[in-house]
Amino acid sequence: MARRTFLLGACAGSLLIGLSAQAVHLLNLDSQAQAEQTTESIVKSENLTSDAGAISPNPEIRNPATSPLSAPPTVEPETSTSSAIENLPTSQLEALAELITVKVFSGQNSGSGILIARQGEIYTVVTNQHVLVFGDGSSYPVETPDGQQHPAEVIKTVNFNGNDLALLQFHSPKIYVPAVINRSFSVAEGQTSFAAGFPIETHSTHPRGFVFTEGNISLLSDRSFGGGYEIGYTNDIQKGMSGGPVLNSQGEVIAINGMHAYPLWGNPYVFADGSAASPDLQAQFSELSWAIPIQTFMQFAGQFLPANAFSTVGVQTLPRVPNPKFAPKSAPQSPERIW
Repeated sequence: MARRTFLLGACAGSLLIGLSAQAVHLLNLDSQAQAEQTTESIVKSENLTSDAGAISPNPEIRNPATSPLSAPPTVEPETSTSSAIENLPTSQLEALAELITVKVFSGQNSGSGILIARQGEIYTVVTNQHVLVFGDGSSYPVETPDGQQHPAEVIKTVNFNGNDLALLQFHSPKIYVPAVINRSFSVAEGQTSFAAGFPIETHSTHPRGFVFTEGNISLLSDRSFGGGYEIGYTNDIQKGMSGGPVLNSQGEVIAINGMHAYPLWGNPYVFADGSAASPDLQAQFSELSWAIPIQTFMQFAGQFLPANAFSTVGVQTLPRVPNPKFAPKSAPQSPERIW
């Protein structure tokens, strides 16, 4: 089977105290050969190789101190009808999730984000818009897996049309691992899901408070709630994990965390068109965490991803089939969402 590899680059071991042993090993490589050999055991797929040299620096992308932020040129990914990517062991999925998940600081609060692209020394991070509301609107420190913090700026040229998403960019000469995106948008009720992030309050024994959870996709809505939420899943998402990744069993990002179960007050389960589900369904919804499909991100900001950011297995745009579980009824007034 062909393989997908990441060049992780050389990082000083002294900076990697906060990582798991496997993630430390992945970041603490001193050659491309070592990186390819190691990551072959973590991520395998069909005909896709992503390495640090594959993305040429765009002159439009620069050190944030010198010129405005901008998107890299749009590159359409190649398509393939090759066989499915094999599932990864949970331990390897956790190591991979740890490498692509960052902590985003916003004022006195914090959330999570996903490293989705590297272009030269510029990194792009996707997170939830609500993660940024407590910040000053200009600079948000982003903590990478080696524990270093980088000042990041909001990319204001992207209009997510009311979806609870935002983009940040930061500059670093160090090599970090960008996520691989599931471009097939294939998500099914019952499939296993893995979610990651940095809860504000946690009993995690991880030095940096990183949490990785396993669950399954429970409900898929053919219509989004306000903010773009469509995927209900059983993973335990806590405050602070908003903006972190939801992965499939192959290590691909399928969605973005954003809404935990059992909101304290208000009714966040109002559809974007203003209609609402029945009280029984709302009670069912409240038992689940909710995420924004990666398809929604791609619709508005796919140009920020290079071609080699994608899985090439079964690339297609899946139609949204009406789900009979989500029968509309008259809508209440727009609620206040509590995250």
